Amino acid sequence: MSTAYKTAARPGRINIAFQKFSGFFEKHPYSLCALTALILNSIIEIYSRHSIADYIISCFKSPFVFFYSIMIITLTLLISLLFTKRIFVYMLISTLWLALGITNGTVLLFRVTPLTGVDFSIIWSVLGIIEIYLKPWQIVLISAAILSAIVLLVFLAIKTPKTKALIKKGALSIFTLGLAILLATTIGLEAGAISDEFPNLADAYDEYGFAYCFARSVLDTGIKRPDSYDDTMDNVRSDIEDKMVSNNSVAVAKGENPNVIVIQLESFFDPTYMTDYTLSEDPIPNFRALKETCPSGFLTVPAVGAGTANTEFEVLTGMTLDFFGTCEYPYKTVLNDTATCSLCTDLKSNGYAAHAMHNNTGTFYDRDTVYSYLGFDTFTPLEYMLSPTYNEIGWADDSVLTNEIIRAIHSTEERDFVFAVSVQPHGKYPREEYNGSISVSGGTDEGLTNAVEYYVNQIHEVDLFIGQLIETFKNFDEPVVLVLYGDHLPALELENSTVSTGDIFKTEYVFWSNCSIKAESRDLESWQLAPYIMETLELEGGPVTTLHRECGDDETFMTDLEALEYDLFYGEFKMFDGENPYKPTEMQMGAVPIEVTGWFEADGNLYIKGRNFTEFSKVYIDESDEETIFINRFTLMVPNVTWDGTSSITVAQETEDGIVLGWAVNK
Repeated sequence: MSTAYKTAARPGRINIAFQKFSGFFEKHPYSLCALTALILNSIIEIYSRHSIADYIISCFKSPFVFFYSIMIITLTLLISLLFTKRIFVYMLISTLWLALGITNGTVLLFRVTPLTGVDFSIIWSVLGIIEIYLKPWQIVLISAAILSAIVLLVFLAIKTPKTKALIKKGALSIFTLGLAILLATTIGLEAGAISDEFPNLADAYDEYGFAYCFARSVLDTGIKRPDSYDDTMDNVRSDIEDKMVSNNSVAVAKGENPNVIVIQLESFFDPTYMTDYTLSEDPIPNFRALKETCPSGFLTVPAVGAGTANTEFEVLTGMTLDFFGTCEYPYKTVLNDTATCSLCTDLKSNGYAAHAMHNNTGTFYDRDTVYSYLGFDTFTPLEYMLSPTYNEIGWADDSVLTNEIIRAIHSTEERDFVFAVSVQPHGKYPREEYNGSISVSGGTDEGLTNAVEYYVNQIHEVDLFIGQLIETFKNFDEPVVLVLYGDHLPALELENSTVSTGDIFKTEYVFWSNCSIKAESRDLESWQLAPYIMETLELEGGPVTTLHRECGDDETFMTDLEALEYDLFYGEFKMFDGENPYKPTEMQMGAVPIEVTGWFEADGNLYIKGRNFTEFSKVYIDESDEETIFINRFTLMVPNVTWDGTSSITVAQETEDGIVLGWAVNK
């Protein structure tokens, strides 16, 4: 009887608790929201910094940021006043802030770049490689935490009592606090307490707080219309219109023009620049020899520890990200629906065929879409590469790129532009003891030293790939210009004070060729590399390249470039009489197509014959995907299937998470 009474009484107690909390909420909504914001901000900042002491110091160092962050979080919590189930909405918003803070702190354990709004647009790509960063028990624990939070929120949605929505009070408080935040933002920007420019994203989050920086990453996108847009574009057009190559050019690359191969090397830089560590031998003798004998220099990139796609964007387009929104990735925004000029279109206008390749999944950063908008004819992702090998944590070895580059060049009669993005030295770097051929000593954190040793040995293998590539092209029967550069420094807790260059945004580039070229060593911004390549080749380019060449030394250059970037992406295409001349290509997946030439049954299995199959080839029978066993590049097998003689058979190239990138050609 006693047990029955307690069981029956329990829901009543919960309702009473909700009613008491609701009563307190109604009497003191502002105090409760402000107090909750204080607690949430403290948890978020402590976990992001992984230090209570650092958080306390930051509060005294910048009280403006402390109160400003609380104001932002409080504003979002006040939204709950507009709902009848305001306790549920209040808890939902609080949970979302807490989840964002925990996610940010966790992300910072694996990379230098903190959580931004764009991370949620690439979440499906990340899920495909999550096992590289997290152990199975960690994935289970995170999944359980997410499920528990969802169950709790559903419970609150059901159990929280309805109360009268405080529409007038809520709207007035939101409006008032919103105005106060706008005023504080203006004052903070003018006083330098906060900034709307984040040259170093990690430093910005540390200095200006998670709440402000994350909100800005979500709300601030695109290029704002320059005040002098009309006049500036009139001047730009007048300066360069008659000096650039036509996008509709049908020129054929001259026989003496070289093939152009540009390789973006993942996390590649000279490890001897790290001042805290001693290496048993030089891990990059091939790249070092190139630096000493070929045109080379430092390359200032827009990212560190992560952000490959943004370095890639600047290199390919000749445009700077400085004019785009905070933390923006054009690969995830404007380049999903707007074609534009690039190094690719410049070279194609001079008669080149254009190929892209990346030994990682084709959907990452939407490259399977973006490369079409940049003008590439073909794209060869990992799913189309023949027999890649993998390193200890699952990234494809860069050595696979050598044969893929050769295949791309041999696939056309024209001269070729090949843009390759490598992946092998990508993090997360294991912190366990690593027994590589090159040992590393130094540092105060044994786990971090182990991670550095792993990285150094991966970079050494990349250097062997570079050496192999150079040997391949030394006696190649066509002229070749090879450009190598690092996309950003690795996520190894590096700071300006711990690298001898004094700048963690500096990587390096080098030009090599088996023919005569007119290039000299100079330090560049990453967005200056493509125009420099065109200058070296003595070829005319499109509007951006021509602006660099004709006006690069002018005082008004950055103003002109900003107006041109706006015009090409968001403006009225004044450069081209109001119409964008650049169109997305009908991009072929794989430089060499995959073909199905026939099939037959044997021993109860179905065998599909063809060319260029890979481990990612998947057989479909009447639009139904079947278990597929890769035998070799010419043969696939579907076990225990009887073909009725009428069903259609084809082959798809699929990512590990089941996305179809393309279909084989049935011959």
